[in-house]
Amino acid sequence: MRGSFKPVMARPEKPVTGDEPIARFARSLRAERERAGITYRAMSIRCHYGVTSLSQAASGSKLPIWPLAQAYLTACGVPKADLPRWHRQWEEADRCR
Repeated sequence: MRGSFKPVMARPEKPVTGDEPIARFARSLRAERERAGITYRAMSIRCHYGVTSLSQAASGSKLPIWPLAQAYLTACGVPKADLPRWHRQWEEADRCR
């Protein structure tokens, strides 16, 4: 049918395992995205970072730079007043790298 739109399902993300601060931070980012009910594509439009960068930020494989984490959270609708708490969590993970 011409002009019809069929949404594409994204593949599920790999679970973030471990209890290290970087893993905890990644799981927290994912929880915010789930709470917001937003796709990485929609986040990308809101915050001007690429889908791959946003996905990697919450992968737990490495700690994202703070500006990327901040953009991720802002795209999820996290209030600006909550960002200092997030930054402290990010700093803890950064110290443990």
